[in-house]
Amino acid sequence: MEFADWTRAYLMMGDSPVGIREVLLAEDGSMYALLQGETVDEELQTVRLDDQGRLSAFVIDSVDAWNRMLTIGNAELAARLGSSMVYDKRGQVLFIESFENGWYRWILNKDGLLAAGEITPEVAATGGYCVKLTGGSDESNLAGIERRVASRPLGRMGLEFSFSVPAYWDYILASLYLYTGALQYIAAVKFVYSTGNLRVLDEHLGYPIVGVGTALGGDAHWFNTIKIVGDVSTGLYNRVMFNNQEIAIPTNTLKVDTNTTTPPGIKVDIAFYSREGSNDVMYLDDIILTGAEPE
Repeated sequence: MEFADWTRAYLMMGDSPVGIREVLLAEDGSMYALLQGETVDEELQTVRLDDQGRLSAFVIDSVDAWNRMLTIGNAELAARLGSSMVYDKRGQVLFIESFENGWYRWILNKDGLLAAGEITPEVAATGGYCVKLTGGSDESNLAGIERRVASRPLGRMGLEFSFSVPAYWDYILASLYLYTGALQYIAAVKFVYSTGNLRVLDEHLGYPIVGVGTALGGDAHWFNTIKIVGDVSTGLYNRVMFNNQEIAIPTNTLKVDTNTTTPPGIKVDIAFYSREGSNDVMYLDDIILTGAEPE
């Protein structure tokens, strides 16, 4: 269309129930649209936002045996397609390790007589492989693995892992090191098998007990899950989870030190300790690192 001042412009028009109509703008030039959809009864329903202004969409299956519509979210869809993230679906995933493609991304740490680590298909929490750790019978009785990633530590970070207990052993210590380039934050959780005590590393209190849990034990096929969440922006923990428990620990403080030599990044370190004089065994699987965890 050509206007009187010989400029070229476009007039948006749309087909309405009463014919072709012009699309009008608000006084500030904004264009608003009211989204509506037609139901199975051929009735129009307005599409609404939630209280945060978000538009949610669900993957819809057919109805079940009781004629109820089945809906699932994207997180549930990913879990059904084989994701290892089935225990706690909160947070944005930075990496998931289920050892299906080996463990070349990890470093084995061991100390003590006959301490060892290996990939094994004997058991697994998900998939077909996990890591078998054998603690040393003397020295520090240690067998564990660690991994570094260049991801930027920001806000609430989570570390989740699963383990099985074929027989008695001493304890697990899982640590999450968060390097900012200026500071080093450490969030760590310790589980003592004999007492069931859950402890976290606290800047002021050492390793206080924050909960007690009973591990599924006596069979390598029975896996337990632990998750710890800490907040770099506040220097505080948020929660620790163990199997069916979720324990709020908002008053416990992350360990923090000055560190200007380590580049910004994250280190995950999961260590297993056997009893003195024994080469105890633990199976480790499904290590998940998350960021942007909710409160």
